[in-house]
Amino acid sequence: MPKRARTESTKSNNVAAFAKSVALPVDSQVVRVRDSYTATQSAVAQPFSRPVLDWGTPIPIANVGDRALAPDTSMLVLTGDPLAAQIYEAKNAARATSTYQWVFGRAAGTNQASFGFERGDSFEPDVMGAVNTAGVQWHDNFLWARKLKGKNYVWVDAGNVASANSVLTIANGANPIAATDLVSLTFFRFNQGDEQRVATILLPATAGGAVAATLQVPARDYYRFTITCLQQSTTATPFALAINQTWSTATFIHKALPGIDQRSDSITRLRILGAALRLMNVASEQYIAGSVVADQVEPSTCWSTYATAGVDPFALIASQRGQDIRDFKKGIYGFLKPVEEDDFQYLDIFRFDNTGAVTHRGDYNSDERPYVIMVPRSGGVADGFDPSRSTQVFYNFSVEYETKDIWTSVESSFMLPEETSKAVQVIASMEQFYENPVHWDKILRTIGSLARLAAPILSAIPHPYAKAGATVAGAIGSVL
Repeated sequence: MPKRARTESTKSNNVAAFAKSVALPVDSQVVRVRDSYTATQSAVAQPFSRPVLDWGTPIPIANVGDRALAPDTSMLVLTGDPLAAQIYEAKNAARATSTYQWVFGRAAGTNQASFGFERGDSFEPDVMGAVNTAGVQWHDNFLWARKLKGKNYVWVDAGNVASANSVLTIANGANPIAATDLVSLTFFRFNQGDEQRVATILLPATAGGAVAATLQVPARDYYRFTITCLQQSTTATPFALAINQTWSTATFIHKALPGIDQRSDSITRLRILGAALRLMNVASEQYIAGSVVADQVEPSTCWSTYATAGVDPFALIASQRGQDIRDFKKGIYGFLKPVEEDDFQYLDIFRFDNTGAVTHRGDYNSDERPYVIMVPRSGGVADGFDPSRSTQVFYNFSVEYETKDIWTSVESSFMLPEETSKAVQVIASMEQFYENPVHWDKILRTIGSLARLAAPILSAIPHPYAKAGATVAGAIGSVL
């Protein structure tokens, strides 16, 4: 594709256009980022989701469980992790049961890890995530592992009702555990970064397919495990291990970017440029009441801190510097603010085998970017909530990705590194949370005024694709 000449007459301003695509991913054209002075071609997309969530009293929906927000305790989380971009709680008051089986290698089509040992071996299996095998698909069909502090963890739900907590069932696959296989599993919980050992389980000799042990988790959290061989095995065939997590309590749903699983084989690298979360209250007038608190939290504090038993997430977030409290009657809109240009680095989100099939999640860290969190608080008549559906939630994203799909259109970015840097400064100066009725207009007005201030600085920067004498600065109107 021939490169467009960049002239003053084009009346374009990449700083404003990029800032708009970050702050308003639902209403903007995606603007590609330029890495240094390379001209890598990429595709763009604007995936979105509208979770089916009710406010207060849930409306039963066949085969999906009770998807209701719990006033005062539920939260909505927006992250920069492509494989866990949407995290939010469903009350599951009816205690619908769900089972997910941990996966150790997707391309092989196996949910069982096959291990052979020598005495003294100890290692951590490469857990990819968990796949739904029975009951409600809370996390869609696949729950991806998250890499936190350098280790892969799988989210496991638990609640205040002990009998409803997740139970990890450790079973054999086709190959049995022999009496000579003295093998133990040690489970750890993330515990807000202060990792704790939960239990060490010695696996008894069992037939293929039989349950070897069970573990009821003590709290909702991210979990991982290690395997240790205490005695050298004499089994001719390595044993296979299957781990199932089953629960019937409130669920913190984890979902990847909408539609990414269907395109995983063609995406080589991806970066989230814009991410936004909007919460609306559409209850009848007499029932509208309450507040919503929102904040952008540094990655050093895991979002699960606010989901810890006994913690009032609204009060905790409301006490933090930088929080924003809005009237729930008008709803709230917020976007994920980039902190630095590195927030726009490409992520290798998948690993592939020599056939090009996805085998595991990528090695990128899930906890390097901040996240947005929102918590509503009830109030007024009947706890302030209409028993009919009264809440609407929207997740919107703008993404750039490299693809192997020859049917997907790709282009190079026309931005300069200086423009990206200036755009990050523009966004940093903006408000982050807005009332729904005015968020669109206020964001555009702010971007317009700030980008105009940036223009004199950029006017001294020559553009490599422009006519002689042309510069980066341009008029603001065409992109607003």
